[in-house]
Amino acid sequence: MTEDPIISQLRVADEEILAQMEKTGTNFGEHNALVMKRHKLYLKYEKRAKNDTTRYLISTIRQNILTQIKLTVLEEELVKLTIRVENLEKKT
Repeated sequence: MTEDPIISQLRVADEEILAQMEKTGTNFGEHNALVMKRHKLYLKYEKRAKNDTTRYLISTIRQNILTQIKLTVLEEELVKLTIRVENLEKKT
């Protein structure tokens, strides 16, 4: 069975974004921007897919990316709350 060409194209574009994400380190803003870019990429390819199986596969991965976005937002909030607690502890 051969891979759908749209999956091959998506994989190449996705690998470029993932490589950029590795370089961001702890820069949440840059990392989040790349995660959003990745989500938009998958959405674009999901709309292009003509085969239902391919569309389902891309959609599933895109949903996982959305979960990653939600987790990243929660991590950021946790860091902010931790800093607030530490600052309050210093004041007392």
